Amino acid sequence: MPNEADDLFRKLDDLTSQVAGLQREVRASRRTRRAALWSAAALVTLAGLSSLAANGACPNGMPVCFVADGPARADDVNFNFAQLKEWLEAKVGAVGTLGITATSVSATTVNTTNTNVTGVLAVGRVTSTGPVIRSIARWQGYGNDTTDTGVLANRAVSITKHEATTGLRVTWSDNFRTLGTNTGCRWEVLFNGQACATPGPLFFNKFDNTAANHHEPSTFVGTCFGSTSGTVNVTTRVHNVIAGYGGSDCFTGWNDALASLEVEEVR
Repeated sequence: MPNEADDLFRKLDDLTSQVAGLQREVRASRRTRRAALWSAAALVTLAGLSSLAANGACPNGMPVCFVADGPARADDVNFNFAQLKEWLEAKVGAVGTLGITATSVSATTVNTTNTNVTGVLAVGRVTSTGPVIRSIARWQGYGNDTTDTGVLANRAVSITKHEATTGLRVTWSDNFRTLGTNTGCRWEVLFNGQACATPGPLFFNKFDNTAANHHEPSTFVGTCFGSTSGTVNVTTRVHNVIAGYGGSDCFTGWNDALASLEVEEVR
């Protein structure tokens, strides 16, 4: 009996050793397969084939997929982040660089395309060779104009209009006075000496029936379409006879009050 028991113990030890050996082989095989997979992925990346994600099986397009409540290995997470960084740098340049240079940029949606200037953002700078940012022609100053009928001497600007289909938006801030009984004055904006074609003449009227000498600040805004591209001279004029009203004493501006005329190309 003692010999039989010893023999059984030896067989049990042999079986235990065999099982341990098999377990080591399985672990080694798993490590070898994982290393082979990562080597293949690294070779693809080094070869510049960043289409790995597009050809992968992940629904979100990433190289390595994760499942709900499943483990996420650090190497897999880092590999996905590295792929995102590669895609980002392919679009905007090296990560960490604030400046972006865009060549021949053209924005064609409503109210975004205007004229050729360099725009400055809060962070970095965008340099463009195409139509990106609006252009404004501006006059501002002081002084009175006592013209009753005719073109106002100083309240005028010239703007280079880049497209025939765009409009010119005018903002005119000034002091205006109409003096007399049952009288009125009309102030109008002209484009190359002509009234606006579309939607029609840009003007506003001011009436007086009390002979009160009131100089009142006002702002007029209107957009004119129909002028061709190129240089457009925007002038202003006043007229002291309006149908149904007698001649008035018109007055534009007031001493040290600032007057402003701005013209902007818009869509």
